[in-house]
Amino acid sequence: DILSSDINDKEGQIQEVQVQYDDAKAKEEAQHTAMKKRIKFMYEKGDRTYLELFLQSQSISDLINKVDFVEKLYEYDRKLLLDYQQTKEEVLELKTSLENEKAEMEEMQADYLSQSDSLQAMIDEKQNSMEDFEAQLTAAKKQASAYQTEIKAQAAVIKKLEAEEAARKKAEEEARKKADMAGIKPASEA
Repeated sequence: DILSSDINDKEGQIQEVQVQYDDAKAKEEAQHTAMKKRIKFMYEKGDRTYLELFLQSQSISDLINKVDFVEKLYEYDRKLLLDYQQTKEEVLELKTSLENEKAEMEEMQADYLSQSDSLQAMIDEKQNSMEDFEAQLTAAKKQASAYQTEIKAQAAVIKKLEAEEAARKKAEEEARKKADMAGIKPASEA
């Protein structure tokens, strides 16, 4: 029961990690698509766009503003790339975590099956022992019944012998009393 409960808990954790992984994977794919579009734009427009920006500047302040714009654009591109790399690492960590959780659950299930098989074997063995004990108990009851019948028969024989002995003693006593009354000694005293 404990292992079964642990397996259910682990399955819940795996489902949570799977959802996180799916979300991170979707975020990674969206960032990847955005990066591809940005790289495509930069490739198509190339450095000429930046050069044209600088050449079309009408004053130093306009040039500084355009340089500032290009710098911000560069920082934005860099931030996008860093975010993408970070998301990719997060997806990789979640994937590794998910694989580890699944491996751990498979190990728990193997443990569960092994222990379940072991317990079932023990239950079967105890069941067989119990059946043997029941057979032995039945045989012992039959034997006890046979002994009880034999003891009753022997007790009846002993009672009969005791009754015969008592009857013989009584007969001898009566014979002696008769002989005493008649003045004759019984043959057993002579």
